[in-house]
Amino acid sequence: MRSELIAVTGYNARGSLNQVVVPVESPAQTLADLADGVVSTSVGSAAHGMLVAELDRAGLSSDDVQVLNQEPAVGASAVEGRQVDALAQFVPWPQSMIFSGEARLLHDGGDAELPTFHAVVSGQAFGEEHPEVVHAFLESMQESTEYLNEHPLDAAQEVSAVTGLSPEVIYLYNGPNGLVSFDLTIKAELVEALEQDLPFLRELGSLQELDLDEFINDGYLRELFGDGYESQRDDLTSPSPLTGSDPVCGDEVSDPATASEVWFDGSDETSVAVTPTCLLRQISEHDGEVRAAYVPDARTGTRIFATSAAWVLDPEAAENEVLVPFAVVADAEAYAGERPGSRVLDYDAALAEL
Repeated sequence: MRSELIAVTGYNARGSLNQVVVPVESPAQTLADLADGVVSTSVGSAAHGMLVAELDRAGLSSDDVQVLNQEPAVGASAVEGRQVDALAQFVPWPQSMIFSGEARLLHDGGDAELPTFHAVVSGQAFGEEHPEVVHAFLESMQESTEYLNEHPLDAAQEVSAVTGLSPEVIYLYNGPNGLVSFDLTIKAELVEALEQDLPFLRELGSLQELDLDEFINDGYLRELFGDGYESQRDDLTSPSPLTGSDPVCGDEVSDPATASEVWFDGSDETSVAVTPTCLLRQISEHDGEVRAAYVPDARTGTRIFATSAAWVLDPEAAENEVLVPFAVVADAEAYAGERPGSRVLDYDAALAEL
């Protein structure tokens, strides 16, 4: 039966929906440190493809590690039980383990700068026989997508109630400037990424040949969006930007490279900060617990948990930028090494500096 890709659900332009995590006490600092180790992944998945490609960039091959084909939940349990050295998986498993304190980020798939996305595939014959069903489905998707982008905190809690995943983790992905951009349109960058993945899928034996011109059908979306389809398709800006006024540093939040956010316990809304340093200052002045705090990685802009970040104290930086967060310790150490007097801190130590 011939199938066709008819819509996208969400994407990350860098590829950060796939990540590699290790137990918190692991000595590994880079992918190269996993040589002769055991890595759990789902064979044939986007995460597996990321792992193979990134091992190659690190000077290793998939033969240099033992790859275990496991479902995400099984792999997560294997990391918790210290039965494997690392887990390479897709949203939301890596960050869920980081938030629970069971793992730390070793490698962000976004370093490859190859977009990752989730999409909708439909049987071509079914669409031809029942176009009204496909249209109704996509209309429902569009409505859900608009709700996600306009009410991300409410949506995170609703998704949590259904899935059992922590709302704090879900909000990392679907919140403003989140790891996922929810957009139905089939962007050229995503098609190009899919084309680059084809050799890997052929090597696995998952497919023989795929004509993307025939496989991708944006006709339903063009009907749905009308004349506005192409302009939205070509737009890669976040459909849910983080904005608002910083209550401590006093400025308007606008720059996604520094915009930060905190969700205080007992509050039904979040508070924003213009920089990660301002976020920590806001937390230190708050009388109460923090449910979750989010900052952009200083190197990539990828949204991460403030509590799991490696922070660099840069005494020569501007007042509101003296504390700089990184997703990976090695990046923090490299940054600090280039700035005399700088040092790497964990979250609690960074807070104590304010």
